[in-house]
Amino acid sequence: MTWRVFYQFYACFCANCVGIIYGITIGWASPSIPLLQSSESPLLSGPITEEEGSWINSIMCVGGLFGTLFFGWMGDYFGRKWSLYLVSMPQIASYLLILIALDVEYLYVSRFLSGFGGGGVFVLVPLFVTEIAEDHIRGTLGACLILVVNLGVLVGLAISGYLDFFIVPLVPIAILLVFLLLFQFLPETPQYLLMRKRKEEAETSFRFYRGFRKSTEDLPEKYQKEFAALQKIYDGLAQQSSNQGIQKKDFAPKSTKLGMIISFTLICLACFCGTFTLISYAADIFHNAGSSVSPNDAALVVGAIQVAGSCLSYLLVDRVGRRILLMGSALSTGILHSVMGAYVFLASRGHNLEGFEWIPVVSLSGVMLVSAIGMVALPYPVMAEIIPTKLRGLVVSIGSSISWTLSFLLVKYFGYFLQVIQLYGCVGFFASCCFFEVLFVAIVLPETKGKNFEEIVNLLSR
Repeated sequence: MTWRVFYQFYACFCANCVGIIYGITIGWASPSIPLLQSSESPLLSGPITEEEGSWINSIMCVGGLFGTLFFGWMGDYFGRKWSLYLVSMPQIASYLLILIALDVEYLYVSRFLSGFGGGGVFVLVPLFVTEIAEDHIRGTLGACLILVVNLGVLVGLAISGYLDFFIVPLVPIAILLVFLLLFQFLPETPQYLLMRKRKEEAETSFRFYRGFRKSTEDLPEKYQKEFAALQKIYDGLAQQSSNQGIQKKDFAPKSTKLGMIISFTLICLACFCGTFTLISYAADIFHNAGSSVSPNDAALVVGAIQVAGSCLSYLLVDRVGRRILLMGSALSTGILHSVMGAYVFLASRGHNLEGFEWIPVVSLSGVMLVSAIGMVALPYPVMAEIIPTKLRGLVVSIGSSISWTLSFLLVKYFGYFLQVIQLYGCVGFFASCCFFEVLFVAIVLPETKGKNFEEIVNLLSR
């Protein structure tokens, strides 16, 4: 019966194509900005300044904030499928602008549009995947998003580092055209259709994603019970709200309040685990350690390590559970940050550390690996699991907005904090956040592996 889940994996693959593009967008910056600042800049206007390079990096986060709000609203009113389909439009436009770029203003608009589409990715892909997946593979499919984003980062680093500046955009555009071709044939999620009281369409969609495409085929009893349970949930919601929008009372249940606290805390801690910030300094850390690896190759090594961590998360999340992965990932990341911070602190005080130059390289590589297993990979899948469908789009949008805002502040002002508290102070702060997550998850987050939404609500209500 395992072939019955094929359409769930196929739909997950199609939906995550836009995630690959977002990853390529992140990876594009590391090799491209130094090129744009050099005398060999491909822009007709000549090399860009360091400040302009900083804005090229950070303006994507501003676009992500606006995209989160727009696509969060759109996903609730026009459906997950067609809203996700539309995400590809600003992504295509962003790479077309790079193809015709004459000066830095083209790149500002391009990066803003990339972020705008990225905002839609992190709102809609978790919603879409969670609402089509069976309980026993929901975590695995949810972990695909961070896996494909990290894979996209690796692809972006590779193609931007070794292909011509104006050839690079053709790769993501080709991927997006494949997405537009394949994704249009998939049905809307059954949960969204039930929320909109379109029960016949919801049953057709449910049968499709469970591998029973022919209406003449009888659903096995376990699938009949699964669909009946979904109907019961949404019939109850319909009786409570009867076509009304989101109301204050929808946030009243203890399970909803606790779910929101858990969601927003995990999102913030994912930003403060240091991965997104320290990757920008990977080349410097490798160089200071005496490595002969070039900056582009160093970035590729770190990107490959992140992909390996995401693969482990994908393989383990439905085997060992969310809690163990989150706590193990946070504890390991905190320890590695502490080791790196101690090394940097001792080095800054003039201690002779000859023979130990490998420590920051191993620590940074370890941080990229273990954080990708849980801390970075799981906040969005967990959030999509523990929030009621009616509020899911709004809460995921708020969580993504928090993430984009924190990412912008970290990227834009991390250099200032380096001057004030030094690198060891920043790394120590990241370690503290990791250790806090271990305690938070151990005390507050119940295990959601293999559980349906009703069971999760009962756990959160205790």
